[in-house]
Amino acid sequence: MQESASLPEWTSRYDDVLDLDQRGVLAVWRAARGLKPDDRSLTGPAPDDDREAAYHRHLNRTINARYGDALQVWETKILDYTRKRDDHTATLARQLDGLARRGHDADRLLDLAAARKPLPVDHPTSALAYRVKELVTPKKRKPQTIDPFPRSPQPHSGPTLGM
Repeated sequence: MQESASLPEWTSRYDDVLDLDQRGVLAVWRAARGLKPDDRSLTGPAPDDDREAAYHRHLNRTINARYGDALQVWETKILDYTRKRDDHTATLARQLDGLARRGHDADRLLDLAAARKPLPVDHPTSALAYRVKELVTPKKRKPQTIDPFPRSPQPHSGPTLGM
Protein backbone atom coordinates (compact mmCIF):
# COMPACT_ATOMS: atom_id res chain seq x y z
CA MET A 1 0.00 0.00 0.00
CA GLN A 2 2.86 2.39 0.76
CA GLU A 3 4.05 2.45 -2.83
CA SER A 4 0.57 2.95 -4.29
CA ALA A 5 -0.07 5.86 -1.89
CA SER A 6 2.80 8.09 -2.93
CA LEU A 7 2.51 11.57 -4.36
CA PRO A 8 3.59 12.48 -7.89
CA GLU A 9 6.96 14.18 -8.35
CA TRP A 10 5.40 17.53 -9.29
CA THR A 11 3.91 17.89 -5.79
CA SER A 12 7.40 18.57 -4.43
CA ARG A 13 6.71 22.20 -5.35
CA TYR A 14 4.30 22.23 -2.41
CA ASP A 15 6.83 21.04 0.16
CA ASP A 16 6.65 24.42 1.90
CA VAL A 17 2.87 24.07 2.24
CA LEU A 18 2.42 20.36 2.95
CA ASP A 19 3.98 18.89 6.06
CA LEU A 20 4.73 15.16 6.30
CA ASP A 21 1.33 14.28 7.79
CA GLN A 22 -0.55 16.26 5.15
CA ARG A 23 1.49 14.64 2.39
CA GLY A 24 0.53 11.20 3.74
CA VAL A 25 -3.17 12.10 3.97
CA LEU A 26 -3.09 13.59 0.49
CA ALA A 27 -1.34 10.52 -0.93
CA VAL A 28 -3.98 8.21 0.53
CA TRP A 29 -6.78 10.48 -0.75
CA ARG A 30 -5.34 10.58 -4.27
CA ALA A 31 -4.90 6.78 -4.28
CA ALA A 32 -8.43 6.19 -2.97
CA ARG A 33 -9.88 8.54 -5.60
CA GLY A 34 -7.78 6.93 -8.35
CA LEU A 35 -6.16 10.22 -9.40
CA LYS A 36 -3.47 9.77 -12.03
CA PRO A 37 -0.01 11.25 -11.43
CA ASP A 38 -0.45 13.64 -14.34
CA ASP A 39 -3.63 15.12 -12.76
CA ARG A 40 -2.20 18.46 -11.57
CA SER A 41 -4.95 19.13 -9.06
CA LEU A 42 -3.79 18.28 -5.55
CA THR A 43 -7.13 16.86 -4.41
CA GLY A 44 -8.83 16.23 -7.76
CA PRO A 45 -12.39 17.08 -8.67
CA ALA A 46 -15.10 17.26 -6.02
CA PRO A 47 -16.73 13.85 -5.45
CA ASP A 48 -20.48 13.29 -5.85
CA ASP A 49 -20.90 11.48 -2.51
CA ASP A 50 -21.78 13.92 0.30
CA ARG A 51 -19.34 12.48 2.85
CA GLU A 52 -16.51 12.35 0.34
CA ALA A 53 -17.32 15.88 -0.81
CA ALA A 54 -17.24 17.12 2.80
CA TYR A 55 -13.84 15.50 3.36
CA HIS A 56 -12.64 16.92 0.03
CA ARG A 57 -13.62 20.43 1.20
CA HIS A 58 -11.91 19.84 4.56
CA LEU A 59 -8.74 18.68 2.83
CA ASN A 60 -8.75 21.73 0.54
CA ARG A 61 -9.36 24.10 3.48
CA THR A 62 -6.45 22.56 5.39
CA ILE A 63 -4.10 22.93 2.43
CA ASN A 64 -5.30 26.46 1.65
CA ALA A 65 -4.77 27.54 5.26
CA ARG A 66 -1.12 26.53 4.99
CA TYR A 67 -0.87 28.09 1.52
CA GLY A 68 -1.56 31.48 3.10
CA ASP A 69 1.70 31.15 5.03
CA ALA A 70 3.59 30.62 1.77
CA LEU A 71 1.99 33.73 0.28
CA GLN A 72 3.08 35.75 3.32
CA VAL A 73 6.69 35.08 2.34
CA TRP A 74 6.07 36.52 -1.15
CA GLU A 75 4.22 39.52 0.26
CA THR A 76 7.19 40.30 2.48
CA LYS A 77 9.53 40.14 -0.51
CA ILE A 78 7.25 42.45 -2.49
CA LEU A 79 7.12 44.94 0.39
CA ASP A 80 10.91 45.05 0.38
CA TYR A 81 10.62 46.78 -3.01
CA THR A 82 7.35 48.70 -2.77
CA ARG A 83 7.58 49.79 0.89
CA LYS A 84 3.78 49.73 1.15
CA ARG A 85 0.94 47.24 0.87
CA ASP A 86 -1.87 47.93 -1.57
CA ASP A 87 -4.74 46.11 -3.26
CA HIS A 88 -2.41 44.35 -5.69
CA THR A 89 0.11 42.95 -3.19
CA ALA A 90 -1.74 39.68 -2.62
CA THR A 91 -2.38 39.26 -6.36
CA LEU A 92 1.31 39.67 -7.18
CA ALA A 93 2.22 37.27 -4.35
CA ARG A 94 -0.08 34.61 -5.86
CA GLN A 95 1.37 35.29 -9.32
CA LEU A 96 4.95 34.86 -8.07
CA ASP A 97 4.04 31.75 -6.10
CA GLY A 98 2.39 30.26 -9.17
CA LEU A 99 5.44 31.02 -11.30
CA ALA A 100 7.73 29.41 -8.73
CA ARG A 101 5.55 26.30 -8.60
CA ARG A 102 5.68 26.04 -12.40
CA GLY A 103 9.47 26.02 -12.29
CA HIS A 104 10.34 29.69 -12.87
CA ASP A 105 12.93 31.44 -10.71
CA ALA A 106 10.39 33.86 -9.25
CA ASP A 107 12.91 35.45 -6.86
CA ARG A 108 15.10 36.38 -9.80
CA LEU A 109 12.12 37.62 -11.82
CA LEU A 110 11.11 39.88 -8.94
CA ASP A 111 14.67 41.19 -8.62
CA LEU A 112 14.92 41.87 -12.38
CA ALA A 113 11.53 43.57 -12.47
CA ALA A 114 12.47 45.87 -9.60
CA ALA A 115 15.91 46.63 -11.02
CA ARG A 116 14.68 47.83 -14.42
CA LYS A 117 14.00 51.38 -13.25
CA PRO A 118 12.56 53.04 -10.16
CA LEU A 119 9.02 52.06 -9.28
CA PRO A 120 6.37 54.77 -9.54
CA VAL A 121 5.17 56.34 -6.31
CA ASP A 122 1.55 55.59 -7.10
CA HIS A 123 0.74 51.93 -7.82
CA PRO A 124 4.23 50.46 -7.36
CA THR A 125 2.89 46.91 -6.96
CA SER A 126 0.94 47.11 -10.21
CA ALA A 127 4.06 48.30 -12.01
CA LEU A 128 6.07 45.46 -10.50
CA ALA A 129 3.40 42.92 -11.53
CA TYR A 130 3.40 44.30 -15.09
CA ARG A 131 7.19 44.00 -15.29
CA VAL A 132 7.15 40.42 -13.97
CA LYS A 133 4.48 39.47 -16.50
CA GLU A 134 6.49 41.12 -19.27
CA LEU A 135 9.59 39.12 -18.29
CA VAL A 136 7.69 35.84 -18.36
CA THR A 137 5.63 36.42 -21.50
CA PRO A 138 7.44 35.20 -24.61
CA LYS A 139 8.21 37.97 -27.05
CA LYS A 140 6.27 37.89 -30.29
CA ARG A 141 8.63 37.92 -33.19
CA LYS A 142 7.78 39.68 -36.38
CA PRO A 143 7.20 37.14 -39.10
CA GLN A 144 10.04 37.09 -41.54
CA THR A 145 8.69 38.22 -44.87
CA ILE A 146 9.94 36.13 -47.71
CA ASP A 147 9.03 37.19 -51.19
CA PRO A 148 7.63 34.07 -52.87
CA PHE A 149 8.44 35.57 -56.27
CA PRO A 150 11.91 37.09 -56.05
CA ARG A 151 12.64 39.60 -58.76
CA SER A 152 16.00 40.25 -60.24
CA PRO A 153 16.96 43.88 -60.84
CA GLN A 154 15.84 45.07 -64.28
CA PRO A 155 18.49 46.58 -66.55
CA HIS A 156 17.80 50.12 -67.65
CA SER A 157 16.39 49.84 -71.13
CA GLY A 158 15.41 53.36 -71.96
CA PRO A 159 15.35 56.95 -70.90
CA THR A 160 15.03 57.71 -67.20
CA LEU A 161 13.91 60.75 -65.28
CA GLY A 162 17.45 61.68 -64.31
CA MET A 163 17.64 59.78 -61.10
